[in-house]
Amino acid sequence: MTSGPTVHAWLTGLRRRSDLRVERLPMADCADWVWDGAAWRHALGRYFSVVGVTARIGAARVIEQPMIDQPEVGVLGFLVRRSDSGREWLLQAKTEPGNVLGTQVGPSVQATLSNYQRVHGGRATPMIECFVGQPPVGARRWSDSLQSEQGDRFLGKYNRNALVELPGGHAGIEAGAWAWFPAHAVRDALLTDYAVNTDARSVMVCSPWEWLADEGATAFSRWRGRGGFGEALRGSLDAVSGITRAEEIGRQLQAARARHRIVVERRPIARLNGWRIEPFGVFPNDDQASFSVQAFAVRASDREVSCWSQPLLVGGRAATVSLLCTRWDGVLHALLRCAAEPGLRDAVQLGPSDIDDPLHERLPWLPAVLSDARCERRAAVRQSDEGGRFMQSVALYQVVEAESGLVPKREPDALWLTLAQIQDLSRRDGHLTNEARSVLSLLLSWA
Repeated sequence: MTSGPTVHAWLTGLRRRSDLRVERLPMADCADWVWDGAAWRHALGRYFSVVGVTARIGAARVIEQPMIDQPEVGVLGFLVRRSDSGREWLLQAKTEPGNVLGTQVGPSVQATLSNYQRVHGGRATPMIECFVGQPPVGARRWSDSLQSEQGDRFLGKYNRNALVELPGGHAGIEAGAWAWFPAHAVRDALLTDYAVNTDARSVMVCSPWEWLADEGATAFSRWRGRGGFGEALRGSLDAVSGITRAEEIGRQLQAARARHRIVVERRPIARLNGWRIEPFGVFPNDDQASFSVQAFAVRASDREVSCWSQPLLVGGRAATVSLLCTRWDGVLHALLRCAAEPGLRDAVQLGPSDIDDPLHERLPWLPAVLSDARCERRAAVRQSDEGGRFMQSVALYQVVEAESGLVPKREPDALWLTLAQIQDLSRRDGHLTNEARSVLSLLLSWA
């Protein structure tokens, strides 16, 4: 087993070994990809496409933009085990062209359907049989759910998020880009900038949270009797109900879906209002927009195929993604907003309290609260989201606690939920957005 404090050193060494090289290309030079003015597709018809979309949300909101069309369901899975020293996670150092620093911690298995079916003709995906096929004798599946990708840029894209426990003493794979780490080291990495990728964070939030606690402990139980935010988290996880009753959650989600009904139509990219085609990609006319689409040649010695070309959605300015918490009746609650996104199959899921970029609507009163000096930032981490499809899409994820007198107790487009309620939702298919899972992962650093 690798000792806890060396996650950063382990990543740093593998970043050097990956020898990642990313070079921007003219659209016409993106090998194996076909651009016809309507969409950008792979010549084999697999992997993904970039298509044009017009989305009408509710009565007044219209979005026109390129989106990633990737109907395949990928596999995001962590392997865990118990050892003499406690619970351990098998981390993968995953190199993606769009990641800040190149290599970040990913799930034990992170693979699209095209990749694990070896459409690329490269190496097989190690340990895919633990999630697709016949797992090792004695393995136990603790969680398995279907979860959305970023609904503002992916069109109907979902992944399986799973956690599988290997029998005691099972080695998994301890070579190259994989290594076992104890739970406390994983918790620490969750608050390290550009260390844990969005896919790993998603699987952790959708898994039983006690796997991030030390051996013999339940999630957050190490804070019992110690006061502060850690004990507030423990109390919130123990609180089965809060100011929002369980039956209200479904009713409010359904009401939000009725208010924000989404109609999505395909449109050729060349005919999208507000976008222009240039030799190096597809660009928004508004310089404040969230992304452009450009082509890149990639080399990485630690991937199944060492060189390839592909389009990537290139990030604009860095966004801030916030989870607002407060205490109602002495119990910590987190505010999850009803997020209407064109790429969500069910139109609305529960997202973070706030995302300050043009692709997302915001609760009118929330920016002033987040900037109020009486609020306390409990955790923050910088992350580059989805480095396999986005280039340098950087966001600051933060958890902010506010005094209850600063916030409304009821909000038609948001819900105050306890951690017990959030954990229950996290194990269900398609209730929490990708950004919600990423920001909730910060709380797991206290597990």
